[in-house]
Amino acid sequence: MAIKIYLIRHGETKLNRDGRFQGQGQNPPLNATGLKQAQQLSLVMKFLEIDAVYTSPLIRAYQTAEAVANDRGLPLIKDERLLEVNLGVAEGELKEEVEVRMPSSYRKWRDLSNWDFAFPKGETRRQVLSRFMDFIKSAEKSGYKNIAVVTHAGVLRSFLASQGIQQSKISNTEIIQCVCEDGKLTIVKNAQEKANREVKPFSRIIER
Repeated sequence: MAIKIYLIRHGETKLNRDGRFQGQGQNPPLNATGLKQAQQLSLVMKFLEIDAVYTSPLIRAYQTAEAVANDRGLPLIKDERLLEVNLGVAEGELKEEVEVRMPSSYRKWRDLSNWDFAFPKGETRRQVLSRFMDFIKSAEKSGYKNIAVVTHAGVLRSFLASQGIQQSKISNTEIIQCVCEDGKLTIVKNAQEKANREVKPFSRIIER
């Protein structure tokens, strides 16, 4: 049975605004802008049929997911497979400083076709995609027909790259609508245009 999955990046944090690598070892809450984005996201999601909300356990993702779930009384489920990529020694660092101090590593990380690079003590995109797809397979068996999944930019970039989409910029609270069947996750084009029009500045739906 095919299920609909809405993949969502969390709202903004101070580290996002400052231009720092967050990774799974950094756990800041949403800032004022991020809280507003989460509230606006909940308005968008009212136009969509959702049975449950899954989230990364990190605070920035959980707060975003909570706004959607609590607004509609939906189950809210944490899953560690949705954690942001482990960026090792780069976590918490300013991106521009990492680019200067570790230019080769920075270039390799920015290359979205490089599946096997990891910062020291970190993980690769291949590892991130593996745990994410393991989550997708179990979510498909959950019994829910329509789910929202709040996760992180690094996870979403890895998934998009697996679909042949090299997208370095993923906005906070951006939505990617997919269909999952037989463990295969596919981006779809007919992505709830009404919801997109209602809160256009806050949430953009990627179309393939």
